[in-house]
Amino acid sequence: MSELIVSRHTLPEHLLSRIHSDQIMVREDNGTITLTPVHEKPEGICSLLGMLVDSGMSTEAYCRQKQLDKELE
Repeated sequence: MSELIVSRHTLPEHLLSRIHSDQIMVREDNGTITLTPVHEKPEGICSLLGMLVDSGMSTEAYCRQKQLDKELE
């Protein structure tokens, strides 16, 4: 599988009429090509909210730790 992000201006007009994002992720997996609009995250939104907001831990790290804890039980 390979992925890359391209500008919308590199695509033909008939695709541009269906995609309303400035950037598009192009993913190729076993001969299938998928185009996905890339939407920028609004500024000021945190990955984690609540008691972990200032912990410096990413959402992925938190989920990984929870899975490890669950396996130990």
